[in-house]
Amino acid sequence: MIRTGLIATLLTITALPAAAQQMGSHRLADAQAPKFQVPLCSLKGGGKPFDRGQKALRKAIEEKDTTKRQEQFSEAYAQLTTAVTEDPNNPAHWYYLARAYLYFGDVAGTDSAFTRTLAMAPSCELDVTQHRQNGWAVLANAGLTFVKAGNPDSALVMFRLATKLFRDLPHVFTNMGVIFANNGTSDSAAIYFAEAAEVAGRDTAYTADRDAATLNLAVMYQRLERYPESIATLRQYLGWNPDDMDAQRSLGQAFRSAGMVDSADAMEARIVSALSAMHTDSLDTADLMAVGVGYFRAQKFAEAAGAFESIVARVPFSRDGNYNLANTYLAMEEWEKLGTVANQLLTIDPMNVDALQLLGQSQRSLKQNEALFATAEKIVGLPWTFEVTGFQIGASSSHLTANLVGRTPMDASGASIEVPPITLVLEFLDANGAVLDTKEVTIPKVEPGAIEAFQAETKKAGVAGWRYHRK
Repeated sequence: MIRTGLIATLLTITALPAAAQQMGSHRLADAQAPKFQVPLCSLKGGGKPFDRGQKALRKAIEEKDTTKRQEQFSEAYAQLTTAVTEDPNNPAHWYYLARAYLYFGDVAGTDSAFTRTLAMAPSCELDVTQHRQNGWAVLANAGLTFVKAGNPDSALVMFRLATKLFRDLPHVFTNMGVIFANNGTSDSAAIYFAEAAEVAGRDTAYTADRDAATLNLAVMYQRLERYPESIATLRQYLGWNPDDMDAQRSLGQAFRSAGMVDSADAMEARIVSALSAMHTDSLDTADLMAVGVGYFRAQKFAEAAGAFESIVARVPFSRDGNYNLANTYLAMEEWEKLGTVANQLLTIDPMNVDALQLLGQSQRSLKQNEALFATAEKIVGLPWTFEVTGFQIGASSSHLTANLVGRTPMDASGASIEVPPITLVLEFLDANGAVLDTKEVTIPKVEPGAIEAFQAETKKAGVAGWRYHRK
């Protein structure tokens, strides 16, 4: 999960939409001061074009009549452009041209002219920075307004324009990173989170922004399977926030993905130790799951069962909770308990071979031969097995993904059978198990050994779990 209080979702930048760019120009122009402001540094221009341009700019800024105002701005722009052409080595000429660009809402022109100004007159940095930052704030706030209105493309235009004017605050970079992260464009997200972290790291006033951007950057590296970079970034973050359990968990996952099994085991043991010292009721489901998995890997099956039992008590339809509890009972040879949990698991995920085999193991051990035969029939008759690959829960949408792995369906005698397309009815559930949304997905024939991707999404809020059944 991306940690940020900023709102964002949108698409990859290809080009700036013209309408939004024009709107950004208007907003920047309209936000300029209605009174002429003298610079905070010593600047002296020369020549008639400069004198005329400066005078026209002053008149334009303070002119009330719209037509005359526009005429004066055009005159100022023409004269100041001539001034920088005739004498490009005078910073006053570039400075006032930049000011004219601001009133035209020309971000690129403003940036270029102010850059030339400071190259020749570094004493003007305070004044130039003030103008840049003021314009940045106008565009950044416009971007946030677009995000909240559900217009992400225009939001990104505003953010990108803002970064042309000013790059010394992290907020816009963070917003852009979150935007790309939520859209699944992790490589772009990583660029902007890295920029946000670097900028925020220059000033202790932005320590929280630095930490959030650094953690998000680590998450992006994991999504991109750039595990060494993720590990290094998480270690940096944990150096600042050593007690952050989520970051520790992410580091353990990164270690395991990178093949650093010993480091992963050590990190997970540390997490389990810390969580186990807490009262079960104080742990959320994710923490309980981590405790249970840690105990299971350490072959402390009774303790693992306790953690998974707590999860299932809270969320009876938790697929992972039931699956892990069933495997724990299998390891403990608790056959009756295994049968009960396996049956519950099959009400959630009925076309999963592993779940059916868990039930079959219980029936075999309890010598329930007739039931075992019926379970075996179901296993050999499956045309494919449903293998969950991910379940992402969001504030306003949730997404389930799985692989359908093809098999050769057979009858009880071992003869191959033809299975028609199957329609699955997938239900998204709230925390109480009530159905929030239903999706139907028809599955065509899956060739033996082939893998077909399955996905279903809901836009309903409050989703806590899922289940499916054949129509």
